[in-house]
Amino acid sequence: MTTAGVFGGNQNRHKKSSLAMAVLAGLLLVTLAFVVWQMLFIEGMVLRSPELVATGLQHARKDDPNRVSLDAPGDKARQASDPAKRDTESKLRAERANKPKRPSMTSAIFDENQWKDRSKLIADVAGVVPNSCGYSIGLKNLTQEELHPVAGKRHMITPPKGGKLSLVCCETTKGNLAMVAHHRWAPLGAKLFLEMVTSGYFDSTVPMMRCLKGFLCQFGLNSDPEVSKKFGGSIQDDPNWLPEGPNFRENKDGVMRFAKGYLAYAGGGKNTRGNQLIMSLEANGPLAGGSPWEVPWGELVGKESFVTLSKLYTGYGEDGPSQGKLHNRGMDEDMRKEFPKIDYINSCVLVDEMETS
Repeated sequence: MTTAGVFGGNQNRHKKSSLAMAVLAGLLLVTLAFVVWQMLFIEGMVLRSPELVATGLQHARKDDPNRVSLDAPGDKARQASDPAKRDTESKLRAERANKPKRPSMTSAIFDENQWKDRSKLIADVAGVVPNSCGYSIGLKNLTQEELHPVAGKRHMITPPKGGKLSLVCCETTKGNLAMVAHHRWAPLGAKLFLEMVTSGYFDSTVPMMRCLKGFLCQFGLNSDPEVSKKFGGSIQDDPNWLPEGPNFRENKDGVMRFAKGYLAYAGGGKNTRGNQLIMSLEANGPLAGGSPWEVPWGELVGKESFVTLSKLYTGYGEDGPSQGKLHNRGMDEDMRKEFPKIDYINSCVLVDEMETS
């Protein structure tokens, strides 16, 4: 075979191969176009002529009464004149409107009991007492400002530093009160309060017997007069670490001497601190200005505690249960009926303690 013959044969084969490729590509394009058109048609995205709407879709509705399609011109008028068709459409709309929504996915189902058990487990591992105040790791839950307060917007001066810290959680009728006893602030006062807590003194319910709006709440006498007698004695005074006298009720920055949430004792003279305590509802200047029993031994901590503080009932004011009746009768049924809105401390637990430098 000559060179020209070979070259001509190769050229013919190339032409046939190119033609086959072109046909195959054309078929692929036609198939792809048909698939895309079908998808768009199914989704109702193809623009259809009025004839299609008026005929094909109307036939579809007749064949399948549950099919939802575009309304042709004049459909609404015909539906209005055809009660059966109108009722069918109304039923379909009602079913769509009342169809329950698919529930949203959640990462977990909250179980309060499991949460409480988990908190108790964490508390056990951390070596602290389980409590309703949410301090699962005790004093480590507190901020540095709560552990080591300094002079600033809250404190007129920097309180005595270091010493033992005791975290206590009390449950009241209005919420939880978390407090830290700073033993360096008032060693004898802090020690007596902790003895009351660990003995279960507050578990017999202690009425907030004297709450004065914008000033303080006085409490400590137990609902059971026999329990009150267990701490009926008194202790010596601790040195006052706050500046005394009328000139130090407020500093140049407007910070009051006795901060909101400070805790101290009620008394009536030198060395008269016993089982009655006070808690300031608002910052004020007169307290701890010279009365030795009013030296703060601790303070409230945590946002929840101050929310609870704001909820305590102050409506009775100075006219609440008298100390004499509480000493003799306790908070009996008659007293409870006489003062139905009074708040109570229902229990207190010592959550955690640690020594600081």
